[in-house]
Amino acid sequence: SEAKRGDMLFWPGHVALYLGDGKMIEAPQSGDVVKISDVRWGGALSAASRSS
Repeated sequence: SEAKRGDMLFWPGHVALYLGDGKMIEAPQSGDVVKISDVRWGGALSAASRSS
């Protein structure tokens, strides 16, 4: 199924929150500012999870 707003996206060593429309909110690395980025769907994305 497709990701929905509020889903958590998991990569090895990284988690982001899906905002919808192909965007996510993340802190790309320690010490960096939180930013809105395009989701990187391919490759290392290991899971998407919906909290209940």
